[in-house]
Amino acid sequence: MKILIIESNLMVVEGYISILGKKKHTFLNTTNCEDFFTLFETILDLDLAIITYDLVGVSENKLVSVSDCVLVIKRNIPYCKIILLSESEKALALYTMYKTMETDALIVQSDLTKELMLDLVESNKYTLPYLSPLAKGAIQTIIKNNTLLDSKNRRIIALLSQGYRIYQLSDEILLSRSAIQKRVSKMMVAFNVKDYQELLAVLRVCKII
Repeated sequence: MKILIIESNLMVVEGYISILGKKKHTFLNTTNCEDFFTLFETILDLDLAIITYDLVGVSENKLVSVSDCVLVIKRNIPYCKIILLSESEKALALYTMYKTMETDALIVQSDLTKELMLDLVESNKYTLPYLSPLAKGAIQTIIKNNTLLDSKNRRIIALLSQGYRIYQLSDEILLSRSAIQKRVSKMMVAFNVKDYQELLAVLRVCKII
């Protein structure tokens, strides 16, 4: 089996190789999206890609995110299985990964065990796409709160959590200030809070952001 690992920590890379068996498989690895872009030009076939989400891309190659890496692999080698790992346990981040990337497994790294990795790679024990327990719980949290399903609402929440004020959001989102305020107000009602700062506090407690 030919396996690509995209991970910036070389000790973690060695750990994956040790678990899966250095002599059993052929391993390729890159530490960022720039290296991936260069390496992928030489890859003719690939059975598995293990990708860590927090990578930095390179704009000049127009491959600027992990999402782009996943898309390129799926477009060119559709049979390649992709395992996406995330350090984040935040529901909003995990839900966004789940909705925007076509992966075969989404795993929060604290859920990852040697047994799970081996089962995903070498057996048919799990139905794909597989979600690790923390990833599944986070995604279900978002789904239960239907006001957060809308992509614009998720963008509003993300920007507010970064310190933007409501009046600044119309420059970042294709909505009027009044439309944005209405969306925020509906979310405040849904979570029974008085203002958007309290909304953000509740979302943080729920690990949504």
